[in-house]
Amino acid sequence: MDDATGPTQWLLRNEFAAVLVEVDEVANSPRLKITDVRTGRAGFLDPLSLERLSRARPSDLAPIVSPSMSEPLDDLDRL
Repeated sequence: MDDATGPTQWLLRNEFAAVLVEVDEVANSPRLKITDVRTGRAGFLDPLSLERLSRARPSDLAPIVSPSMSEPLDDLDRL
């Protein structure tokens, strides 16, 4: 998991969530792969998405990061 330049995966967790973050270089360009440790579900963010995310205000993210969001992720697939 570690190489000469440092870790290739990072486990980030708090009382609400645990995610594994790693750099994925399988696609055309590097991107972040973020995996929900509890469900194993993964998502990817490319550099453009990360740049936009860095500009987001807390109010922009509130609807998706609220700990009170209790609907199961599987229910979102049906929307």
